[in-house]
Amino acid sequence: TPDYIYIVAVEAVNPVSTTHGPGCVAVTGYTPAEYAAEPDLWYRMVHEENRAAVLEQAAKAVAGESVASLEHRLIHKNGSVRWVRNTPVPRKDERGRVIAYDGLVSDITARREAEEQLRNSEVLYHSLVENLPQNIFRKDLEGRFTFANTRFAKLLGEPALGKTDFDFFPEELAEKYRRDDRKVMETGEIQDTVEEHRTPSEQVMFVHVVKTPIYNAAG
Repeated sequence: TPDYIYIVAVEAVNPVSTTHGPGCVAVTGYTPAEYAAEPDLWYRMVHEENRAAVLEQAAKAVAGESVASLEHRLIHKNGSVRWVRNTPVPRKDERGRVIAYDGLVSDITARREAEEQLRNSEVLYHSLVENLPQNIFRKDLEGRFTFANTRFAKLLGEPALGKTDFDFFPEELAEKYRRDDRKVMETGEIQDTVEEHRTPSEQVMFVHVVKTPIYNAAG
């Protein structure tokens, strides 16, 4: 399991010792013996940009406060950067004094990397659809616009989200667009054609139209 447990003993509201479970090797590369030999290793391995937040979390745990989990970076023994979720829970004696706090460190590197890749993908997608010299839009199953790039929004003359073709085009033309949309959704086939188009300002032009169905993870 990509997790390990550590225990910080507390005396008179001061941490006095820390014990790291054997799972620390898989997450950090360091052994429990190395942590025991270097009492400040737990702090030095934390990424410098996250150290203040880690110290604040530890101080709350020592004070016996309810502490939220913290996601932060640490430097693995091999020099790589790992993301972990650190969850400490204060432990008190029968008189309510904090005698220790137990912590669970979970390796969440894979999840954070996937999130970063998704963010980068979304940024790239947004950059493409906003800068390509085409009108790009998306509709839901009811024909309502769920996305329109800036170029298309300017053509329509007003925001399109939540609206349909009937809000912008003559009824006959809007009906045609609706039929085309339904055919694409029902057959799963891509529509690729050149057709006559009339803008909301009654300008007539010929446009190259490509419509493609979008599937979710369930198909």
